[in-house]
Amino acid sequence: MSKQFFVALLLFALGPVSLSFGFTPKSPLVESFQKGLATKAKKADPGFTGFSADRGKAFYSLKHGDHKKKPETRSCETCHTSDPMNSSKHIITGKKIKPLSPLVYRKRFTKVKKIKKWFRRNCKWTLKRSCTAQEQGDFIEYIYSL
Repeated sequence: MSKQFFVALLLFALGPVSLSFGFTPKSPLVESFQKGLATKAKKADPGFTGFSADRGKAFYSLKHGDHKKKPETRSCETCHTSDPMNSSKHIITGKKIKPLSPLVYRKRFTKVKKIKKWFRRNCKWTLKRSCTAQEQGDFIEYIYSL
């Protein structure tokens, strides 16, 4: 048995095991994007020490008010539900939204251009401002911690 065949067989056999533990590795593109966010976060706050899944979870659930249109208070949960591993629908349009978790929906968080697009669009709708680099990085940490 060749070494390559043995490694392929081992990876094939262990693939379902890694899924059962809920581990989804970040792509090198996402890692690079997060490194850029870390640089920006450190520049904005010299005390920044790294991204936090706990802060990301809190940010995901935090309700933001003072919207003139309904709903008056919004959070990520408004459209994505309290569990990012579930499908959901947009609160206004009713359009179906696939799960945020890359463990459940493998195409999620694979292209930096789309990550930037959705942060820009969703932060503006939810917060009425752009998300900070730290908020984005914490959010990504949370999503990958699921």
